[in-house]
Amino acid sequence: MIVLVPILRLQYMIMAQAPKRITKKYNPMQTNTIHQCTFLALFAVLIWGINGLSAQQGKIDSLLIELDKHQTDETRLALLIQVSTAYSSNDFDKAREYIDQSLKLTRKLDNKRKEVDALILYGKIWDEQGNIDKAKEMYEAAGELAKAIAYPEGIIKSKLKSCRYYIGRSNSSLVFELLNEALEESRKIAHLGLEINSLYIMGAHHNRLGNYTEALNVLLEALPLLHNSDEFVGKTYFFTSEIALSYYESGDIENAIPYAKQAITGAEEDHNLGALS
Repeated sequence: MIVLVPILRLQYMIMAQAPKRITKKYNPMQTNTIHQCTFLALFAVLIWGINGLSAQQGKIDSLLIELDKHQTDETRLALLIQVSTAYSSNDFDKAREYIDQSLKLTRKLDNKRKEVDALILYGKIWDEQGNIDKAKEMYEAAGELAKAIAYPEGIIKSKLKSCRYYIGRSNSSLVFELLNEALEESRKIAHLGLEINSLYIMGAHHNRLGNYTEALNVLLEALPLLHNSDEFVGKTYFFTSEIALSYYESGDIENAIPYAKQAITGAEEDHNLGALS
């Protein structure tokens, strides 16, 4: 859904590698306790990762059982996309197998919108394998088809996904051009989820470039919007982790720590700490 954020790295920086001006506030016993907490956090991430893989496989198994049960093309299409999505983070060959089936079925049904969505997912699968050129090809195909059928959500999604390619190519001017277009278009069609996504990617990219003030402005603008979007229920930690990073890198540790704690707590509650580390 959204670009991954290294929450554990945030905790490590803030709790174990804080600048000397911060560690001076702690006596040796307190500093040792901080390092012990960091070790326990590392161990917790390992456990979360193992549990997460097990839960993911269980989800895949359930979807495959449902896929065997249903014969209607529309239902099978929805399940094929879900299976491909579930495999996309841990089994590239399986993810491709099911997304290929999804694309064939969208074309059989002549469901152009679902074809756009499947192409975007195919791009994401290539993206996660590190083949950003192939990913860009899929995102652009999705964007062209979305324009042809006047599918604004598909156009915006393809632009947001294409940003990853240009980030990888260090073309920040084009990244921000695409993000500003996506933000304007999502507001035009009153699509809150896509607006929030646009703001998040923009803020995160500002962080990567070291533009911490700009990042904070964008991320703090997005934060209140989360309460009005069902898509982001329980996902606030993506934003609070980036906000913590902005404050930390700006030297404002006092504001960084509460947001980092919120991020870690949120990721734990969402059983996603391992995936975000």
